[in-house]
Amino acid sequence: MTFLGSLLLAGATAFLGAGCGNTVVVTGSGGGATTGKTSATVGASTTGTANTTSTGNQCAAYDDQKGQSAVVVRFVNQSGLPIYLPTSCDQIMFQIQEVGTSMGPSYVFDHSCLQTCHDLQTQAPIACGACAPTSILLAAGATRDVTWDGTGLQSGVSMPSSCYLMPEPTCSEVVAAAAGTYAFNAVGYSSCGTNCACDASGLCHGNATGQQATANQVQTTFPGQALVQVVFGPCAFPCPNG
Repeated sequence: MTFLGSLLLAGATAFLGAGCGNTVVVTGSGGGATTGKTSATVGASTTGTANTTSTGNQCAAYDDQKGQSAVVVRFVNQSGLPIYLPTSCDQIMFQIQEVGTSMGPSYVFDHSCLQTCHDLQTQAPIACGACAPTSILLAAGATRDVTWDGTGLQSGVSMPSSCYLMPEPTCSEVVAAAAGTYAFNAVGYSSCGTNCACDASGLCHGNATGQQATANQVQTTFPGQALVQVVFGPCAFPCPNG
């Protein structure tokens, strides 16, 4: 979660985040007509210092949790056309939703400049600048992998003020996803904007835009399958007269 704006901290020093981090680690070529694979971790909190003083007190209840199991989410492009996947700070954004629930944690979230309830027990709030607009090219016939670590981000948590280094109204907590059935959805687009350029890894400097492509929804029991394939089928864009 990004904390925006200037923070006036009377009698303390404000920590300024140096931009947003790249959470996509390229493990193969993805540009052009070749098949590319990208590995990334979705849901992991990467910002903050471990709290070593909360164990055994009320603040320990707000420590970040670990997921029960990891799931590789593989995006597959069978549409015959290039698809540009939307990103947030270079992290592919899609949807994981527990079936039968309308509210709950966000299981795919931007953690490039995230401070959780756990982090704020030992850190002052930070301010981060906006990341440059990017998208990820999923070439025709290509696949890309990200890893969901089995956690979600619960926002609007009311942590006792005594647990904060510098009190905030609410905070966000990384929580373990409950056992159940989860639906995976994704959309992509036909372009990445005017004058957009993509590097050899498939990272494009421009927002995903244009005609929308919709992947086939897939549901799976969690914990269970180690691999979930999210497929953009032949009519993802959709097909004429259909």
